[in-house]
Amino acid sequence: MLEIAAILVARAAERALGGVGEGVARWLTPKEHERLLRRALGDLRERLGDDAAELMDAVREHLGGRGAPPQWYRRFVTLEEPLAAALADLPDAVFGRRRRRVTGRELLARCGLSLQELQEGLTEALDWAVREEAALQGGLPELSRQREAAVGAKAARERPNTLPAGNPGFVNRGGVLGALSATANTPRAPGTPARAALTGAGGMGKTSTGVQWGHGVAELFPDGLVYVDFGDLGEREVLGPSDALTRILYALGAASEALPADYGARLQIFRRLTADRRYLFVYDNVRVARQVEDLFPAAAESMVLVMSRKAVHLPGPALRPLELKPLGHEYAERMLRDAVPHATGGQLARLAEQCGGWPLALRVVGGWAADGRPVEHVIARLRADPLGATEGEVRTVYSVTEAAYEDLPEDLRRAYRLLSLHPGERPPRFTRAAAAALLGGDPVPALSGLVERHLLEYAEGRYFFHGLVRTHAQEKAGDDPEAVLRLVEYYLAGAVQADTTVNPARARDAFGPGYRAAVARGTKGEALAWLDAEHRNLSAAVYEAVARGWVEPAWQLCEALWSLYFSLKYYDDWIATHREVLPLTSGLPHAAFRVGIQLGRGLAESGRHDEARPVLQGALDAAHHLGKPEHRATAEEFLARDRELAGDLTTALAGFQRALRLELEAGRARGVAIDHHHIGRVCLGLGDLNGASTALTAALEAFERLGDAYNRARVLHTFARVRRASGLDPSALLLDALAIMRAEGRAYQEAKILDDLAEATGEDSYREMARAIYERIGVI
Repeated sequence: MLEIAAILVARAAERALGGVGEGVARWLTPKEHERLLRRALGDLRERLGDDAAELMDAVREHLGGRGAPPQWYRRFVTLEEPLAAALADLPDAVFGRRRRRVTGRELLARCGLSLQELQEGLTEALDWAVREEAALQGGLPELSRQREAAVGAKAARERPNTLPAGNPGFVNRGGVLGALSATANTPRAPGTPARAALTGAGGMGKTSTGVQWGHGVAELFPDGLVYVDFGDLGEREVLGPSDALTRILYALGAASEALPADYGARLQIFRRLTADRRYLFVYDNVRVARQVEDLFPAAAESMVLVMSRKAVHLPGPALRPLELKPLGHEYAERMLRDAVPHATGGQLARLAEQCGGWPLALRVVGGWAADGRPVEHVIARLRADPLGATEGEVRTVYSVTEAAYEDLPEDLRRAYRLLSLHPGERPPRFTRAAAAALLGGDPVPALSGLVERHLLEYAEGRYFFHGLVRTHAQEKAGDDPEAVLRLVEYYLAGAVQADTTVNPARARDAFGPGYRAAVARGTKGEALAWLDAEHRNLSAAVYEAVARGWVEPAWQLCEALWSLYFSLKYYDDWIATHREVLPLTSGLPHAAFRVGIQLGRGLAESGRHDEARPVLQGALDAAHHLGKPEHRATAEEFLARDRELAGDLTTALAGFQRALRLELEAGRARGVAIDHHHIGRVCLGLGDLNGASTALTAALEAFERLGDAYNRARVLHTFARVRRASGLDPSALLLDALAIMRAEGRAYQEAKILDDLAEATGEDSYREMARAIYERIGVI
C-alpha cells in the first residue's frame, strides 16, 4: 500500500508542479511541504469520506521525514518505475495496522476507488494546494493579493477591548457617567481628543466607574477600548512611559518584531495607528503627568480618561475634572441589600453608616455579613471600632477590614497575611499557582474564602488585593522570608522553562543551574505569552531578591528574562532590573558576565550607546576571568553590535572578526555562523561587496548544516542586497528567503523582503502585499 502511495503522490506532484512552474518546489521548505500535503490529503479525504482514513494515514506515514525539496520530489520519481513493476504482486503486498492485515486492494475497494480515481483526486487536491502555496510565496501575485486582502479585512474587524470586566454591584454614579458621556460628545478642535479626569480617594470606586462607563459607551468608539493600569508600574519606572506605550501598541495590534527600539519611533507608530480613529484610552492609577502626557492620540474622534487619586496637571487643553465622593445613604443601602438580602432596613442603614458610604468598605462588609454571620454581630464589631475612630479613608476601610479580619477563621487569616507578601510596589495580580507557592500548599479553599468575603478580588484568572486592603494585610503579616523565597523560586523556574522554550539554543549556554534540567515545553508563542502575562510579577521578584540580598536568585532571574525583554522590548524594565542586580555580582564573574552582557544589549538596543559600552566592557573583563573563549566571543559580539548600532562600522567589523576567531577556537558552529552574518552585513555597509559575499556564503552554508531556517533566511535577505548592490538580480534569493519567513511566521521580515522584491522587480504587487502585512501587524 505504501508503494502505491509513493507512485500516486509522485505523479500528482509532477502534474501539479507543471501547472505553476518548476521554481515552486525550490521555494518550499520541508515544513511547508508537510503543511501543503496535509492540506491536499485532507481535502481528498473529505471527498472520500471516513472510510478513506486508513488510506490517507498510509500516505502520511510514507511521506513523513522526507528530505528537503527538490530532492523530495525526485526521490518519488526515481522510485516510480521499479514500484510500478511490482504492481502485479499487489495481492501479496499488505499493510498492517492495529494488528490487522489488510491488502492495498481491499483498502481501495473499501473506499470504492480505482487506482486511477485515487491518482486523479490526489492530483487535483495537490494541484490546488501547490498553486495556493505558490501564490502565498509571490509566484501568483493576484491570488496572493486576494489572500492578503482577506486577512487584512479580518484583522480590521477585530477591534481591541482590554477593559476589565464591569462590576455587577455598581450603583449611583449616574451623574459622573453622564458627565463623561457629555465630554465624549462635545465638539473639539481637529487633532484634539476628548479629555477627562476622574479622581477620588482609594476605595472610592474610580476603576469601577471608569470601566462601567467605557463598556456602556463602546459604540461611541468602534475602533477599540484600551485600558492601561499604571499601578502595575513600580517607582523605578515612573520616569518614562516607554513600557506602557509598548503595551498600548500591542493592544492596537502591533507585532513585537515590528516595534523599533527608539521611543520616539514607537510614538510615531502610535500616532499613525490612532489617526482619524475612534478609540477610548483609559489610563488608571496615574501618579504623575509624565506617565501619560505623550499618550494622547492626535484624533478628535478619540477620548482619553485619566484616573488618579489626585488631580494630574497635563499640558494642553484642560482635562474635565470629575471627583468621586462617598455614596449617599440610599445607594449605600442598595449596594448592601444586594449582598445581604436577609438584613432588615434598619440593619442596612446602620451598616451603611458605619462604612461612611465608601464603596470598598461596603463591599468588605457585604462579604463579611453574607458569610453566615448575624447582621447584629457585624454591626457590633464595627461599632467597637478597633482602630479608635480614626477619620476618613483609614476609618472607613482600615477599621472595616480590621473587624472583618478578626472574625476570620485562622486558616483564612494565615492566607490573608501570606498572600499580601507577594512582592510589588503596587498590588500584584497573581495566579493560583503563585498563591500555592506562597502558602506552601493547596490554595483553593483559602482563595475562595477570601474572595467570598471581598478581602481578595478575582478577575480574568488572577487574584489581587485592593491597595488599602493589602496594606492592612501586610501590617498583619510582618515578614516570612521562607514564603517569599518559595515564590521567587517559583517565578525563576517558570522563567527558565519559558526561556528554554523560546530559545533553546541560547539556553544551552546559560549559566543558571535551573537550565541544566530544563526542556522546551509547549510552543514559543505560549512561552512568550506566559512571560508577558507574568512580566510585572517577574520584575517584582527581581527587586525583592535584590532587597533581601538574595544574589543567586536575583541574577538568575535576569538570565532567564532574556527572552521576555529581547522579544517583547520592554526596555525600561529590562534596564531597570539589570541595573539593580549588576552591583550585586561583584566577585562573581559568571554572574557579572551574564547580567552585564544583557544590560549592555538593552542599553545598546535602546540607543544609549555611551552607557552601553562601559557595561559591555565590564562583561568582557568578567569573561576574561572565566577563561573560556566562548564567553569572550559573546562579549566581543555584543560590543561590536553596539558599535554597529552607533554607526561606527569600522570598529564593529574588527569586533565581529575577534568574536569569530574566538567562536572558531571554542568550536561553536552556531556562533561562527552568526558572526559570519554580522561580518557580511557590516562589509555591505562599508561597501566591501567581495568581503560581504565571502562571509555570507560561509554563514549560509553553516545555517543550512545547522538546520536553522530562520537565520538562513536572514542571511539570504542580506545576500540579496549584496547582489543588488553588485548589479545582479536578487529575486531568486529573495524568494527563497520569503518562503522561509512565511513558513516561520515572521510577518515583519516577510514584509521587508516583499519591499525589496518590489524594488528589485518593479512589481507593485509585491509592495501591495507588504503594505497589507504592515497593516495587519500594526505598523501602519
